[in-house]
Amino acid sequence: MNKSIKLKNLKLTALNHAVYIFGVITIIVFSSLSEHFLTSTNWITILRNSTLMLSIGIGLTFALIVGELDLSVGANCRFAASVSALLMVNHGWNPYLCMILMPLLGGFIGLINGLLVTRVKLNAWLVTLSMKLALVGIVVKLTNTVAINMPQEVLNFRNIKIFGLSSFIVFILAVMILMQILLRYSTFGRKLVAVGSNYSAAEKLGINVKNYKLAAFIISGFFAGLGGMLISVNLGSITRELGDGYEFTAVSAVVLGGVSLAGGEGSVFPKAFAGVLILTVIENGLTMMGADIYLFQIAKALIIFVMMYIDSIKNKM
Repeated sequence: MNKSIKLKNLKLTALNHAVYIFGVITIIVFSSLSEHFLTSTNWITILRNSTLMLSIGIGLTFALIVGELDLSVGANCRFAASVSALLMVNHGWNPYLCMILMPLLGGFIGLINGLLVTRVKLNAWLVTLSMKLALVGIVVKLTNTVAINMPQEVLNFRNIKIFGLSSFIVFILAVMILMQILLRYSTFGRKLVAVGSNYSAAEKLGINVKNYKLAAFIISGFFAGLGGMLISVNLGSITRELGDGYEFTAVSAVVLGGVSLAGGEGSVFPKAFAGVLILTVIENGLTMMGADIYLFQIAKALIIFVMMYIDSIKNKM
């Protein structure tokens, strides 16, 4: 009996740490294939390239923890960045004000999604998918699919270094730690987890489930807009490809990190962060090897499948 309990605990520990084992194996493989992979320059590039997906992943983690999925995050990122960029470039709005406007616009879209799901009681997948299509249409109409170059005031942020890293990398890492503290140690965070773990039990405990789910959608939208702000600084322009498929990459990343699609389980750090970082490492490593870009899409699909399978095994144990 004791042997079987020990074996079960061992299996559960292995499954819980599968992402870290996979991450170490991935790093070993790519470092053996390229001498440039483990250089500090390459790892700074990996961190820089992960900032957008980390921002979206932080917000998506909150939505998944309450048992919902926001499929509009990619389009929301593009919408918030495009509208704010147009206000800067075409209408002369203050660039710093417009930078702040990006996450606020994202949060507003999240509010609409949340109200439709929690008050009108529509299916979250259909609501956010419809929102995605609507936002893409609005952006195409506003921009005519023409790239928008950011003003110099925005580009100047790229030149600010903190501990040798770009300011926006340090910024999103600091925000990530703050959001993990909020999720893990605050009453708000614990109630979010309770809502995702058991909807009915949370209601019986007096938790206003609708309000907490609404808050999760607002947070998801806010961080999608924040991702738009970070990519504006990083790339210096808003292109027509911005946001395309980001929701699926973000889902792949956070699920890879161990955030459960069933709700009630997950963390911003280390889980979502580890997932985003590993996915960025895979993309970086494949690029170094000169692999076909579509190979990364196949890798993402396999990752989602395997991690969902692992998640289902954990839930049955």
